[in-house]
Amino acid sequence: MLRVHSQNSVYEQEAKFVQDRITGVEKHFAELCTIFAAFTRKAARLRDKSDELAKVIQVYGDSETINRSMSTGLANFSATLSVVGDYR
Repeated sequence: MLRVHSQNSVYEQEAKFVQDRITGVEKHFAELCTIFAAFTRKAARLRDKSDELAKVIQVYGDSETINRSMSTGLANFSATLSVVGDYR
């Protein structure tokens, strides 16, 4: 009788251990998913703003007709900013 009770106690401890591990993984995995989703949204917004900034600089460079070196510099800066924005 004592051995059966002892065996049940071991099974209960193992079941509790497994359940605690599952609960911990579920909690942390949910937190990771939430943070990754927020990070992805923020990264997408940053990429969109980077593209918008590069486009505005490109338009400014295209509209500059008097100072060719400034126009070329703005075009190069726009292209570089676009590449950096895509790299992130």
